[in-house]
Amino acid sequence: MKKNLLRLFLGSAALLLPVMAAAQATYGLKETEPRVGTTIRAEVVRSTIPFDKKYDEMTAEQKDVFRSNYDKLSANDEPPFPLDGLAEIGREIVRLESSGQFRGPLIMTVHIDEKGEAQSTAVYKTPNDDFSKSVAIVAMKSRYKPAKCDGKPCAMDFPLIVDLGGPQAASTKTY
Repeated sequence: MKKNLLRLFLGSAALLLPVMAAAQATYGLKETEPRVGTTIRAEVVRSTIPFDKKYDEMTAEQKDVFRSNYDKLSANDEPPFPLDGLAEIGREIVRLESSGQFRGPLIMTVHIDEKGEAQSTAVYKTPNDDFSKSVAIVAMKSRYKPAKCDGKPCAMDFPLIVDLGGPQAASTKTY
């Protein structure tokens, strides 16, 4: 199961990141303050999932984009999702990336149990080990809507796939 999920996420990321680069239905978060020498706040992180919406607030198209990260979800299944949306995790990524030194994809999963509690994380691609560890801590502290399998709460991985501020850097690590 884990190997299939890893293959799915890495395959999805390979397909997802060019789509994100083409600015097709992407959502971004900007720095809280502009960097020295400019008055323009740069976009720090992008995703194909809106940061400001809970799962139930997403459009059918947005849910389909998110659900496409999963191999086998039936019509009665729902993936786990942060209770308050991706905003909390996104804001932490913006805070951690205030230096502008990290570029490229961050691909990780958070294993969510049937109660909606984070149990573990796995990092598949990161621009920096310390950065991904910090994001993982925030992801572990977040509260989640549990997944539903045939209408009943179940354990499932939540994929966190974001692109940091520009084209993938040569230093991005893949696991």
